[in-house]
Amino acid sequence: MGRYGVTPARGEARIQATVALLAEYGCAPTFPTPGRVVQWHPHFIESLQAAGAEIAVHSFDHLDLKGYPPEEACEQLLKGAEVFERHGIEVCGFRCPYLSWSEGLLDALPAGRFGYSSNEAVWWDAAPLAGVKVDGPVLAKLTEFYEPRRAQSATSVPHTWRGLVEIPVCLPDDLQLHDGLKLGTEAIGAVWTDVLQQTHRRGEAFTLMFHPELAERYEGAFRTLLEQARGLQPHVWLARLRDIGDWWAEKACFSAEAMPVPGGWRITFASSERATILGRGLATDLPGGRDGAEVWWGPYSRLQGPVVEVAGEVLPFVGLPSGTPESSVVFLREQGYIVKSGELAERCAIYLDGTTQAGLKSEVELIDHIENCAGPLVRFWRWPDGARSALSITGDLDALSLVDYAPRLWVR
Repeated sequence: MGRYGVTPARGEARIQATVALLAEYGCAPTFPTPGRVVQWHPHFIESLQAAGAEIAVHSFDHLDLKGYPPEEACEQLLKGAEVFERHGIEVCGFRCPYLSWSEGLLDALPAGRFGYSSNEAVWWDAAPLAGVKVDGPVLAKLTEFYEPRRAQSATSVPHTWRGLVEIPVCLPDDLQLHDGLKLGTEAIGAVWTDVLQQTHRRGEAFTLMFHPELAERYEGAFRTLLEQARGLQPHVWLARLRDIGDWWAEKACFSAEAMPVPGGWRITFASSERATILGRGLATDLPGGRDGAEVWWGPYSRLQGPVVEVAGEVLPFVGLPSGTPESSVVFLREQGYIVKSGELAERCAIYLDGTTQAGLKSEVELIDHIENCAGPLVRFWRWPDGARSALSITGDLDALSLVDYAPRLWVR
């Protein structure tokens, strides 16, 4: 509580400074904010939105929503959204306090009320933490709330579930690093940078979660992170959560169809101009460049659709046998793979029969298997405009003053 003043002046100043710092790098944050804070400080919150920041719903009161019946937890989110709209704050998505959500809560939400959520968590073993004793009561309690999956087996990539685009948070967050592990600014910056590099290598999203009451300590860490992001190629997409949610919904409409032509296939892509279309190991009739396209990353080149003619008998897609669980089909399509079943499945360059699928125990193993298979492949990439990975800086704006913080002590 010593991180807040009696008035909101200190809290407002450090948030404005953070927004200005991020803007230097072309980055705008997302601030999940309780409806009660918006209700008490509407003009300041409106000014953040006007400056380009996104304000996401963070319940009405800062509560552990998992501890409430789904209908009551739902009411907290809806009440927060109503306050947003009353004060001219756009409602796009939500994050539960403490990342504390339940399937019952998602089922209770009215369809279409929110476009995205950001409540699941993925823990990254950052190299700077090697040898650090990762335990203690603060860290244990936060980890109990967050319930992360581990990056060794889980992807940090959005997925559509129950009508929402879920955008996972990357851990450890600043409270785990600062309060739990007692790390300083330089060490926190090193952890963030390591996670950025890991997500870039894997082509995933680094959804950074920090708490603005500590933001004045992080100027150096933010600059280190964003300088590193600026230097990575292919580039890192700096995006608010709403931008990622909108893109994921846009990408879901992309498709590709193949027609046989003499000596090969004509592939027609249906997508927006922002699509990143990739190919590897292709013999094409496109002029110039490796495989007739722009060199991108590893074996992949960036194709300049909407039509590509590919030589050879095999389809450069992923084939799946009939009976493959729908969840597996959806997962692969959301990664951008072009999936075929039925009579075309076994003509695909990569065919995942039931035995192969059963032997792959995680999302990461499945993707690694596909990427390590020989043979040509075309796919949509996860991110727009040629970006390799995404970075979203999100700050849980739980309070601006001690007065804002006080309800957490008595609202149950």
